Amino acid sequence: ASLILRILMLVVLLPLWITSLWPSLLCYLVPMGIFWKKVKDPMFEGTFLYALNALFLIPLMSIITIICYLGTCWWVGLIHVALFPALMLFAWYYKEWSMETLRDVISLNKEKEVALLRKMKDAAYEKLDKILTRKQ
Repeated sequence: ASLILRILMLVVLLPLWITSLWPSLLCYLVPMGIFWKKVKDPMFEGTFLYALNALFLIPLMSIITIICYLGTCWWVGLIHVALFPALMLFAWYYKEWSMETLRDVISLNKEKEVALLRKMKDAAYEKLDKILTRKQ
């Protein structure tokens, strides 16, 4: 029942996710397209994403968004720009939530494998508990 409810919520929120892709998709794809091959250390990936977004892409997208809304209602464009951080967070969490839901749907077809993994996880936790209680 919870899986069906999650799928239903994903379908209902799909239009908002598509709308939220305007600032967030470019903010991820452009820096990664530029620096993907050049960055040897993955620790700098976040630094490049942050620097290029904060200094260049978000101001540029804000100007483009406001210019696009000038023909209709400029204040709606300002509201859209003000919601950029919330839209970017929503896009990220929607993607994560949909991937988790997809994994749950796939795991429905593999009950034996999931049961085996749960047994292995429980056994590992029991061994870890024994090790930790022995040291104390």
